[in-house]
Amino acid sequence: MCGICGIIGNTEIKSTIRVKNMMLRMHHRGPDGKGLWQSDQKNVTLGHVRLAIQDPTDAGKQPMHHNAGLHYVINGEIYNYPELRKQLSISAEFDSKCDSEIIKHGWVKNGVKFINELNGMFALAMFDDRNNTVTLARDRLGIKPLYYTIYKGELLFASEIKALFGAI
Repeated sequence: MCGICGIIGNTEIKSTIRVKNMMLRMHHRGPDGKGLWQSDQKNVTLGHVRLAIQDPTDAGKQPMHHNAGLHYVINGEIYNYPELRKQLSISAEFDSKCDSEIIKHGWVKNGVKFINELNGMFALAMFDDRNNTVTLARDRLGIKPLYYTIYKGELLFASEIKALFGAI
């Protein structure tokens, strides 16, 4: 099931503790692991609780990163990842068998437009350090939840509403 969360624009209060609280409120969604990434300079903190299905090894841990400056979390499943992986492997090297890993390679190649190539049920948050943008996206039918709010000038997002209260 997994769960994603994060805070963007965290200028006043340390967001690491708040995102950890958000993750704790979603622990039941991802008992197999958790991960956190923060950039103090860019005021972005991403959190992930993991239910390891596609690739239970540590190679599938999130948040995931690409040396081009991409940092992201995703909840869900990409159904067409074998085809996308085959296309992307011409120019990209994969570290895992995880369907989530195709996101970073597709994003480097096509940017935000890569979301249109994904078939599946997913919610994701991508921080692109190259242009200092954060993208929140869901699958076309909205199967995977993604809740967000603006609170005291910050964007808070999570897979469950109750997780948002962990950051307030």
